Amino acid sequence: MESPYEQWRLVKLGSYVEHVDFFSIYQWLSGAIVRVGLSVFLLVDMLPIRQARARNWLIIAIIFSFVIISMIPVNEYTFYLWMYEYYFPISLLVVMSVFFVWLFISLLGRPAKKEAA
Repeated sequence: MESPYEQWRLVKLGSYVEHVDFFSIYQWLSGAIVRVGLSVFLLVDMLPIRQARARNWLIIAIIFSFVIISMIPVNEYTFYLWMYEYYFPISLLVVMSVFFVWLFISLLGRPAKKEAA
């Protein structure tokens, strides 16, 4: 290998993405696959399903639903309206609710016992 950056080749993906480093695309795709796979595994692992066959079918169903949902055609303006009208207000309510529950628990919890010196 003559150059340490020899694996960083320019790649063209379709007609819209071109002149992109292969390594950056590889890193982006592998990171996305690891994050999605880990989240699906943890979701199924937290459920009280102990049979391996049922767990495998649930993982397949979740991945299949991800594929189907990602194929729904939605234009940018509709997505923006959905984010503005539903996602952001609901996220704000959830975050504020969790914050106040944690605040309530921390303020009204039992004080820590002090050790005798």
